[in-house]
This record gives sequence, C-alpha cells and structure tokens, in this order.
Amino acid sequence: MLVLADVQPGAVDLDLGVVAEPFILLTPAESAVVTKKTVTEEKDSGHITPFTTLVSMEIIETGKSIAAAEQSVIVKWLSTNRIGHKVCGFRA
Repeated sequence: MLVLADVQPGAVDLDLGVVAEPFILLTPAESAVVTKKTVTEEKDSGHITPFTTLVSMEIIETGKSIAAAEQSVIVKWLSTNRIGHKVCGFRA
C-alpha cells in the first residue's frame, strides 16, 4: 500500500516555493508517518519526497521490499546520477 500526495498548483514547496505544475509523490505506507500540520504545531507532517517516490516506483515495478527498493534506488542513482528523469513522466 502507498500513500499518495497529489500536489496542485498554488501549493507551497518548502524548498522551491509556489508550485506551478501539478505532480504526484508517493511513499510506502509502512514507512509513512503522516500527521496533520497546523500553524502552531512543531511536528513535521511526514516525509513524502522525490526519493520516496522513486522507492515506491521500484516497489511497484519489481515487488521488492522497502529496504531492497531503497538500496536499488541508491545504487541506480549512484551509477547513473540521472534516475530523477524517470519520475518526470509521472505527472498528475
């Protein structure tokens, strides 16, 4: 099972600012700690990132465990340093 974040235009990315183009991020549900974040709350709202999306895609494509998929993504990234291009086609 996966947790999906459907990011729409107008959302604010902490690193890049206001989102212009919609996109989808994924994370394996077993590794997700998602809580609702409010202005007064200090806790992080969970981690759904480009890396967790790559790991999720590896799990979908190969059926690997989370740990094995993480290792596979790291090895692919280190060997090609271009793995991020695979996710570019995964748009909302």
